[in-house]
Amino acid sequence: KKKMVQFGLYLQSYQNPDWEGNYLSYEILKTQLYVIREYIKQLPKPLQPDLKQTSFKEGQEFEKQLVHDLQKINAFYCLKKTQVEEKFIKLRENLFENELSKLKGELAENQKKTLSELYIDVCLLRDFSSLNYTGFSKILKKHDKVLPMFIMKVEFIKNFVNKQSVFGIMDELFRLQQQIQYLYADVFCSGNRLEAEIALGGKLAQQIAETMGKQKLNYQLREKTTQGTGFNLDQVESQLLRQDSKKKKKQVKENEMLWTK
Repeated sequence: KKKMVQFGLYLQSYQNPDWEGNYLSYEILKTQLYVIREYIKQLPKPLQPDLKQTSFKEGQEFEKQLVHDLQKINAFYCLKKTQVEEKFIKLRENLFENELSKLKGELAENQKKTLSELYIDVCLLRDFSSLNYTGFSKILKKHDKVLPMFIMKVEFIKNFVNKQSVFGIMDELFRLQQQIQYLYADVFCSGNRLEAEIALGGKLAQQIAETMGKQKLNYQLREKTTQGTGFNLDQVESQLLRQDSKKKKKQVKENEMLWTK
């Protein structure tokens, strides 16, 4: 129970506020699971073994919510992916149509800001995919644990989740992320890619800290430093992880108590 509560808080805290409403409805799905379990408990035992999840309203609503969320998440991802790709192509064309040597002052700062924002969007979109995939895996695992008579994780992941573009191979976004780094390096860092990675990574860390809350800089963001995002999380953590630990523990404990009742 503690692990699942932690994931619920984790999912909530890592969501991009600007993309609210496009993530997995984890808490709704979790509540539906307990409603289904209580419904089954009230049935005469002879009826329980032959029961199918889609044969009653509560079970239908759970599966309907799963499919709805999957379609919603995939549609949002495809839209955002197309937008960042088109934005990058247009920005690259604009940069090279103008002589790079003339990019000075306010014009240079505006272009640098635009490119940094694009880089952040690509990184957050990769995180969006990862976060939601983990969410589906977690809620389906919980489903199979709470309702062992209706095992569905393996089949649903295989036949539905894995077939969505949002959960496909991330090579395209990774390549776009690298292309942005190369372009930033050529235009603003005299071709020094390491300097570009550090600069862009710093912008990413700042964005995460400002818009998603201090608690997001945990072990999974630490792993991001090995995936080419370019910032030193140890330095960021030393500045951003000064929070009230007692308050955080109290919040987790209250949630644990809620779900153990």
